[in-house]
Amino acid sequence: MDEVLGQTIEELVSETEALVPIITFNQDLDGILGGGIALQKVTELFGESGVGKTTLCCQLALDVQIPVSLGGFESECLFIDTENTFLKERVRRMAEECASHCRNIEPSSHLTTESLLNGIHLIRCGTVDELREIIHDVEDYIRVHSKVKLIVIDSLAFPFYTGTEKFSERGKVLYEIFEKLFRVAVNQSVAIVVTNNMTTRFTVEGRFEYTIPFLGQIWTHIPNVRLLLEFNGKIRKAKLEKGTPQGRKTAVFKITSAGIR
Repeated sequence: MDEVLGQTIEELVSETEALVPIITFNQDLDGILGGGIALQKVTELFGESGVGKTTLCCQLALDVQIPVSLGGFESECLFIDTENTFLKERVRRMAEECASHCRNIEPSSHLTTESLLNGIHLIRCGTVDELREIIHDVEDYIRVHSKVKLIVIDSLAFPFYTGTEKFSERGKVLYEIFEKLFRVAVNQSVAIVVTNNMTTRFTVEGRFEYTIPFLGQIWTHIPNVRLLLEFNGKIRKAKLEKGTPQGRKTAVFKITSAGIR
């Protein structure tokens, strides 16, 4: 990582803050993130099942493609699906709404449902070894597919569920993955988004105690930005657990058939 940071951390942070982020289609959520999902950083989305992590990832995969004139990048997304939760028909509906929304604001927009779906490069994998192989080759992939400005791993935790890695080995593998992703993020000026699931912590007597992010305490220090998605009754909230933006740290969001709103 020293080679990547040879220009000094201060210079890198300054350059990163100058980059336009990827909007989420939720003004409050963008607000706590400093405008959206940052390029040249690794952002972690974590929370319990069903709270909206995958939906937000799919929304970002579409948002990165919208025209520059509407706050987008006119770029593409590499989506690494480890849980088989990327459902094409669900994303198609979101794409229809995204294209329609952009055309309503800018009638000359050439975005269509099909062009948005074609702008998502989907790779499926299920094991740690398969994920490491993909990550190893990801920089070469980005060089070939130069329009990619967002890489999503949904979820980073899942391959480790059934893996045989010991806890200490898991930390080494996670740092190896992060180092490669961060190098790609900086060198290729892309945004990296990974999701992390929750697991239950029990007392020695076997009673439920609380839930914690599955990847463990070591991982919490690794991503540049950490965003907790949680339920508050029937309301979904996003809480910035780690990141540079100042001020309000919590946003309310909802999930509709159109996506994140």
